[in-house]
Amino acid sequence: MSVGIDNSLCPEEYIGITPVFDISADSEFLEDTIVQIQSWCVGLDEDKIDILHFSSKTDWNIIKPDRITEDNSIEFRCREFSPVLAVIRWALFGTQELLMEHRLYILNKNQFHLAFFTCGETVQNNVRHYYKDLGAQLAPFPLPQILLQTGDRVRMKLQIDRGPENLHFNFPDGHAFLVDKKFLRKQRNEYTIHLFPVLEEYPQRNIRYEMVKDGNEPENCNRDFDFPVERIDMPGQRIANFLGDVHVAGNMLVNEQENNLQQPLQDAQIEQREAEQQRDADENGDREPELIFQIAIFLFVAVFLSAYFARRHT
Repeated sequence: MSVGIDNSLCPEEYIGITPVFDISADSEFLEDTIVQIQSWCVGLDEDKIDILHFSSKTDWNIIKPDRITEDNSIEFRCREFSPVLAVIRWALFGTQELLMEHRLYILNKNQFHLAFFTCGETVQNNVRHYYKDLGAQLAPFPLPQILLQTGDRVRMKLQIDRGPENLHFNFPDGHAFLVDKKFLRKQRNEYTIHLFPVLEEYPQRNIRYEMVKDGNEPENCNRDFDFPVERIDMPGQRIANFLGDVHVAGNMLVNEQENNLQQPLQDAQIEQREAEQQRDADENGDREPELIFQIAIFLFVAVFLSAYFARRHT
């Protein structure tokens, strides 16, 4: 089993509202299994949602959801499936609200990546590892989640104290985008701003991050931080929460070797036990010569004393 992002699966007439949940085609369910997939949309209308069960990119079946839970998870039942994805037709999407995250990442001291992505553990892990692999550093301030809907316009920009070095960004007015079909079909949207001139070492400066949302419910967010940013290693993905945004309940018969969700955790535990056993063995091995020597001394003394007392009695 796996949970991931694959925009190529979603047909053009739909907007994906959950990650893709994939079960191996060899998996077999003994009876209907209850599946819950967390959505980044809020205030969902059950009648508008389709669950697409893909056998290929051009061939899929439609499953209707059973209910929407309080935490915006979409629940449905299924017995046999491979990749599944919850969607809403673009014609019915309307002003559906979705919860988004926005982050600022800094790469090579002078590249600033403004990232907007859908809210959910699967996408968050994907974004985190994407920027970690690039070697980018997360800006040192928290940013709130933001509700967006079709037609909203968002503007983001960075400002820096110029100083004698005449520091400036190549987009002084920042970036702006419209929440439309193109934006909604991507789980991560990225906008890049460069700092000039390029220097080996940058002087200490203050940078301000500004985000403004125009729409039915305007919103703005301002953050100031000291630049350059101290390097801190970004955390990796937690191994314990393997399914992320998906919960599965019911009786399943699956190929244990291929689909055991706890295997990575079990492997780590086995490796830890083996390491502890090896360490104990090494410690015992180090003590073994000393122990043999002590036993030999004890036996020598015992034999000597026995012989000594035997002579005194004769």
